[in-house]
Amino acid sequence: MDVRRGPAGRRGGPAHDAAGWLRHEGRGRDDAVRHRRLAFNAARYAAIPKPAAADLPCWIAFEAASFLRYCRDVGDPLTELFELLVATGMRKGEALGLHWADVDLAGRVLFVRHTLVAVDNRRVQFNHPKTPASRARIAVSKRAVAARGGVGTTVPAK
Repeated sequence: MDVRRGPAGRRGGPAHDAAGWLRHEGRGRDDAVRHRRLAFNAARYAAIPKPAAADLPCWIAFEAASFLRYCRDVGDPLTELFELLVATGMRKGEALGLHWADVDLAGRVLFVRHTLVAVDNRRVQFNHPKTPASRARIAVSKRAVAARGGVGTTVPAK
């Protein structure tokens, strides 16, 4: 049986990865100690190293400009959002959590007061930023303001 797959060949379960397999086996040894089949669990205090986090590459200016040009050329409906993300460095949850009251296009400033988060990968809700430092005031470039597309500069009526 492949250690990365369960009995029916599905991914997941205790044998999904090496660390999961070791945890699963450790529970089995703990159970054997409890039932007095083993005197002690020799693997209980073994340190399982975590794999190093992948180093995500950052786009250089040329790559970001090429991406934005491509989005504009194909008429992607999210082009303005991508322009805002690239121009300000905002996280996607911060940009999607913006309210009209947080946007001052005339003053070219955005206020991050809310974030949009996924809950259990089923629904989304507005939350406050996690830390006080995340409550940011972000300057917006003229290009980002010009990229707003058909969005007006005033707060829409409710």
